[in-house]
Amino acid sequence: MTDPLDDSLGALSAEFQLLRFEAIETLEYCLTKGDGTAFLEFLESQVLSSPPRLELLRNIADELHLRLLRLREQQLDMGEQISAALLEHSSDVPPQNLSPYPERGEPLVSFSTEEFPPLSKAIRSLLDVAHQLAADIQIAEDLYQTVMDWWIALSISASRDLIGIRTLAGISGDTARVH
Repeated sequence: MTDPLDDSLGALSAEFQLLRFEAIETLEYCLTKGDGTAFLEFLESQVLSSPPRLELLRNIADELHLRLLRLREQQLDMGEQISAALLEHSSDVPPQNLSPYPERGEPLVSFSTEEFPPLSKAIRSLLDVAHQLAADIQIAEDLYQTVMDWWIALSISASRDLIGIRTLAGISGDTARVH
């Protein structure tokens, strides 16, 4: 005969994995559509669950952080590809207009590709991919920050609730102080 506690822990673990998978799928959908609304709705449902699933939120934040690292790595690779492609056409493009590693919000190039007809379709295609990567990074950064904000706020709230319970139960000590 199996232990009921093992069964309930297994069910919780399965539910956790399903929610984690749903979060990742929702994130993929949002990046594809270029809009984080669906992920924010999923996040809202998790935040409003009672009690909030802090471990799930932290796990989602970790997944978002990994995704951001991968996207930024792709962006750097794309910058190198664009630089190499532009070097092939270096006589066509003034060097002051190039920025292979742009800061947040800064364009990769400071001119319209229509101004330089010699630029090939391949370079234009690379620029399109780079702009899509920049948009995906922006969405992922915003979602990551939102998840982390909620995780921190709910963690603080849970800690204060625990301290309040301990204080009401007559447990004293340094843990009962709230500053």
